[in-house]
Amino acid sequence: MNELPHWAIKAKKRLAASGELLCRQVSDCEEALERGDGYLYFTHPSGKKFPTKSAALLIEVGEVSSKGDGLFDGFEQTFELRQ
Repeated sequence: MNELPHWAIKAKKRLAASGELLCRQVSDCEEALERGDGYLYFTHPSGKKFPTKSAALLIEVGEVSSKGDGLFDGFEQTFELRQ
């Protein structure tokens, strides 16, 4: 993917401006299942909701990197914007 969609760019800018971490939690709610690969997303430490589809895409294309804090391998929970 060469260029992010406008909605993901906006979300990425929000993350950059805040300097916060992107976190995810497993959920079986409709939004998580339809847009977030089974996760809901928020920022830390503020706890503000982060757009589900944007977060999933930023992780998928490597715009954010794992902090390596998952309880199990492959289940990362916290991500930071790549420099």
